[in-house]
Amino acid sequence: MRLKIVTFLKLAGEVIDFMAENFFAAVELGGTKCIAGIGDGITIVDEVTIPTRSPEETVGTLINFINQSKRTFGGIRGLGIASFGPIDLNLHSADFGCIQNSPKKHWEGFNLQQAFSVMDCPTAIDTDVNAACLAEAYIGAGRDSKNVVYTTIGTGIGVGIVADGVVFSGKTHPEIGHISVHQEVYCDPFEGLCPYHRNCLEGLASGPAILARWGQSLSDLPVEHPAHVLEAGYLAQLVKMLTLSFSPDKIILGGGVMMTPGLIELVRLKTLEALNGYISDLLTLDEMLSLIKAPELGNKSGLLGAMIKINNIVHGEDFNVSATRPVDA
Repeated sequence: MRLKIVTFLKLAGEVIDFMAENFFAAVELGGTKCIAGIGDGITIVDEVTIPTRSPEETVGTLINFINQSKRTFGGIRGLGIASFGPIDLNLHSADFGCIQNSPKKHWEGFNLQQAFSVMDCPTAIDTDVNAACLAEAYIGAGRDSKNVVYTTIGTGIGVGIVADGVVFSGKTHPEIGHISVHQEVYCDPFEGLCPYHRNCLEGLASGPAILARWGQSLSDLPVEHPAHVLEAGYLAQLVKMLTLSFSPDKIILGGGVMMTPGLIELVRLKTLEALNGYISDLLTLDEMLSLIKAPELGNKSGLLGAMIKINNIVHGEDFNVSATRPVDA
């Protein structure tokens, strides 16, 4: 971990003394569990994991943990929030910080900015996948690369993009998990699980879709089961689209589904087939190995990304202010 810290400091362009007075709080809100942590922007020194329940109960428990940690470590300089989406990240919107059309209906309309404003400190909000991408780009599998894409394949499918060290955002954050993909209905007649688009990528290739289609998670199915090839094929379509659209240096595939043994290797093979020699520097499996990477930060990437984001903001190094609002805004 020390080597990674040094790498980050070089990227940041200055040496920062991470003492107790530089501690930050971070929260990652997930579909099944939520994590809160305290750290210096790189290293987590204290954390707690709780089940995702109602918004009020979940946020209340996380705030109590942060307040207790503040007393232990002598305060925090800011709070980074990484959450499942979609979220309104438009600073000028009256709904800034609100969770929008979520499958988690009891969270829909809940305003994260308002709920955490009791912390009375600078706060940054972003999606969990954007935060994970930021962490992997700075100190993880993409740390030596200029442009990085991070994809999580789990309860849902999300994509974050870091270009030149900055998280990409437009009118809203990307929702690439809902792109249409080619489905061979004769070998996969599954109608899809997405409540909005049925057989979009998330509707066919997310963890819940696999479970609904086959009755088991991908990692529990035998290696010879056709689900593995189907899943790799759908994810290869995603990687092909990301490659042709953004030409990234690294595409990092994370999330629970990607923990299935052998899946990332199969995705590399299927992507090579899908590109069919069109990209001159992606003609071999070795070149695919360089492009398509597993994450290095495990299940800490979202939390670390939230810390890095608020750390950068406080130190004046983050120019992507679309998801940042001062505490008195």
